[in-house]
Amino acid sequence: MSVESLLSETAWKTKFHKLGELKLRQSSIRQFRYCPKKFYYDYFLKADEDRKKYAKPVYFTMGSYFHAYVEAHSLGETIEPERMLRECWEKDGNVDADFSECLFKLDNKEVFYGESLNSLAVKVCQYLESYGFAPERVEVLESMDMGKLSITGTPDLVSVNKLTGERFMLDLKTTGLWRKFMGTGSLSSVKYEPDQITFATQLQHYDWMLYRLHGIKADKYGYICPVNFIPTASGKNKGQLRGEPISIAPAATIEQLTEIYEYDLYGTAKEIAKCRDTNDWPRNRPETYGKLDCVSCRHRDACLGQREIRTELPDFIDSNIG
Repeated sequence: MSVESLLSETAWKTKFHKLGELKLRQSSIRQFRYCPKKFYYDYFLKADEDRKKYAKPVYFTMGSYFHAYVEAHSLGETIEPERMLRECWEKDGNVDADFSECLFKLDNKEVFYGESLNSLAVKVCQYLESYGFAPERVEVLESMDMGKLSITGTPDLVSVNKLTGERFMLDLKTTGLWRKFMGTGSLSSVKYEPDQITFATQLQHYDWMLYRLHGIKADKYGYICPVNFIPTASGKNKGQLRGEPISIAPAATIEQLTEIYEYDLYGTAKEIAKCRDTNDWPRNRPETYGKLDCVSCRHRDACLGQREIRTELPDFIDSNIG
């Protein structure tokens, strides 16, 4: 290796090293970009009382269970649904659903029009196998240490297709399942455009880590969408799949990862280090469709202060209008 190449290989590590002590995951990086103040409460202040007070949405816990089931089946491990669900439940602590009810539904094929959650997980694995996807790395924690700074990430599934020889970075998206599972709504099919996949921060992060750590890189990215495996129950499309079971797109290039993604990642890490050093964590006050997300944040009262909500209309508004 030439001196120039050696310097290039170490320069990127050096700049991260200089930022000091930081522990960054893909999810925490996304959280900081969303709202630095929320990141502060979750990762620096570690607001334990808030964690006890607010229950975690059940779809997070059930999503973890589905991932664990697919992982165990892919690796040929013994599957014990009750134990696996309990481990997910205990890890999340306070969950906003009844454990026994969710346990009962795991093998209930009435939940998804002839499919249970467990049979759906098996169906996903069988589909991947039938199309030549051989698991290379399944839920493997990748860790990159640069001095006191560490960056981690856990790709759901890295597979090499036996038919084409291509490496796929695959992520399991359980969106669209949980309202039907919990009996609060219907199934919602999901669709991803190719550019949404190629430029997905999460997938690029995992691909960047694999390249920097192991010198391997994905040829394609993809989202596995279990809800789309469930046939439509009625209407003109009855019996047909709800959408593409797997959405595939070209992976980012090495240049995009090392010159663009890495630049953005370093910029975010640098901002986190600056906030840490100054203990100044700005609020982004994020909105979704014009509605303030802070209202439903579990840190709202600590961050914005408590206030009494007025239910009556001001005097100058006639409540009888209309």
